[in-house]
Amino acid sequence: MVYVKHIILEVVIIQAVASYIVKISNFNLLFNRLVYMLVVAGMISLNSCNPSPHTHDTIPPVPDSVNYQTVLAALDEIVNTTGTADSYYQRARIRVKTRQFQAASEDIQKAIDKDNGQPKYYLLRAEIYYDNHQTEKAIADAEQAKTLQLQNPELFALLGKLYFLKNNYQASLQHLDKAIDLSPYYAEAWFWKGKNALAVFDTTKAISNFQTTLNHQKDFAEAYTQLAMIYNNLRNFGKARSYISSGLSQNPDYSGLHYQLAENCRLTIRNFSDVNRIDSANAHYLFAVRSDTSFFRAYYEIGLLSFLQKDYPKALLYFEKVKNKKQVLPANYTELLALSYDFTGQWENAVQAYANVVSEDIFNKNVKALERYEQIKGYLAAQKYRAYADSMARLYPNLYTPNPQHTEAITVEPLQPKEVKIK
Repeated sequence: MVYVKHIILEVVIIQAVASYIVKISNFNLLFNRLVYMLVVAGMISLNSCNPSPHTHDTIPPVPDSVNYQTVLAALDEIVNTTGTADSYYQRARIRVKTRQFQAASEDIQKAIDKDNGQPKYYLLRAEIYYDNHQTEKAIADAEQAKTLQLQNPELFALLGKLYFLKNNYQASLQHLDKAIDLSPYYAEAWFWKGKNALAVFDTTKAISNFQTTLNHQKDFAEAYTQLAMIYNNLRNFGKARSYISSGLSQNPDYSGLHYQLAENCRLTIRNFSDVNRIDSANAHYLFAVRSDTSFFRAYYEIGLLSFLQKDYPKALLYFEKVKNKKQVLPANYTELLALSYDFTGQWENAVQAYANVVSEDIFNKNVKALERYEQIKGYLAAQKYRAYADSMARLYPNLYTPNPQHTEAITVEPLQPKEVKIK
């Protein structure tokens, strides 16, 4: 049995699939789909007699011969034939499963327009808003579902997540506790309790809640990730690696776990001759960010490792990938970028980057950056004047005499990069 949030394959869907299947001419395909229909019907019957302790909506594994597009095609016929609120709702749920959020949003709106007294409709729309990062609208619909007396653990878990995003940890915990009261083994509710504990720096409780999450759902990848992050931060690298290993055995391609493995490698580098560990860190950073662009911090970390190895072209390559993210990167990022331009002789970019360093230095403590900015700025001005003077001398060899005030500037030598230690 595979648990799928927010989706119920009810008898109305089975009937729809059946009506659609009879139109299919291929006998083998017809037979496979009829078998699946009977399996679904049997599971629904069993579920009605033996409800899951999670009280989740469930859907059996879908054989290759029956996919969601088949179900959607059947539901299209039901919607076109009946146009009931529930038919729009059922189709919206399948569209959520297939990540057709815009179409799902249109369907659930039609369902609500036809019947605005169904709390489950508001819950589904709230989940769509949540997936689209429309937190306020999601809260409004979830609260409406609660007002309509929906007693559903997924509703209260959703409210817990939404209030967490609003930094209202008290309201978040109240709703998560309610979800757990309704479904004690609901892993996601325990996970978000862990996130709440982390937010208020209660590491012990966070660890306990994430471990409880894994007790109830062994393959909960993000719980392993959070535990690995905690133990990496605590410098308990062996414990962190244990959770990473367990998590990757369940979810080998999960970006967050690869990122934490990269962090574990980086934090345990003893010196920069440890090439294998550095390469391993870089490889896992790249895996994480290529699979999930939200891990853009990985580019910074690869750039920093390269910078500390004095591979400035490589450092610059990765630092430039996050130029538009500098507001959420470590404070030294802007200076590292400036130095990388400086060390690779890219003077125009370097002077602009140093200007940014100086403008961000509100307490005027970075004297070296200011000095370097003035030096490169002066060098660039000298280069421009030299080009001007050379051009004028060629055009008017008998008339043009260089300004003696710029004689020193004309003969200035290009600046050479020098080593700078970064804390």
